[in-house]
Amino acid sequence: MSTNRDYIPFLIPLILLTVFFFIPIALMIYIAGPRSIVSAFMDVQFLSSVELTFLSATISTAVAVLVGTPVAYLLSRRIIGSSKTNLFSNLLISPLTIPHTVVGIMLLILFTPISPIHALVPGLSLVNSFVGLIAALFFVSAPIYLISMKEYFDRMEPRYEMIGMSLGASPLEAFIKIAVPNSKRGILRVALISWGRAISEFGSLLILTYFVTLAPVFEYVRPASVYVWYQYEVYGLNAVLGYSAALLLISMVVLVAMIVVSYKND
Repeated sequence: MSTNRDYIPFLIPLILLTVFFFIPIALMIYIAGPRSIVSAFMDVQFLSSVELTFLSATISTAVAVLVGTPVAYLLSRRIIGSSKTNLFSNLLISPLTIPHTVVGIMLLILFTPISPIHALVPGLSLVNSFVGLIAALFFVSAPIYLISMKEYFDRMEPRYEMIGMSLGASPLEAFIKIAVPNSKRGILRVALISWGRAISEFGSLLILTYFVTLAPVFEYVRPASVYVWYQYEVYGLNAVLGYSAALLLISMVVLVAMIVVSYKND
């Protein structure tokens, strides 16, 4: 019979990982200090960048939920066949393997004259635009929503949907009236994960939307991660500590929200 001592080899890497992740977080908040953190939260430009990031991340996540939920359901139930399901699943999560600076360049050229798509929408540009910001956040976060939601539907018993369809409901009605209501908390939990990924994006934004102009609410406002990089690049490490710690605390609030939703869902 196993004893607690038998699990010590498993506890050692657990402790090492916990320490490795916790120390930089605690050290950042400690070195920054309350004064610089409060000062960051009083900076109008920083607050505008956070507002821009939250708004764009919320919109991109909403689009991911609207589009990704039925696609995840379709793939989970293998309605289009096993081989096609595997093909589409692999294609739709492929953005997870693409370096994010490359994502920025890909979206950068999407509507430029060198792209054949430019002829269809010649006036559209994603560079330094709110639409471009949403597109970048959607590209890097939607695959996470899709694959996580598919796994959630995989674990959900389909018999109620089958009963509904046996009583005359169409597959769409079964999805809307049965599958979605039964997975509301799962959708919320996965959407929060996708949203958290969106607000942490940096690489593609550095290429595509270094700043965003959106009058009259925003004017030359940088996304939060880019704003922190800009402060570091221009003013150095000491000047950026407060902004970094403030953004870290915001991320921790998002993490707590994810944990609360997860516990409620269990």
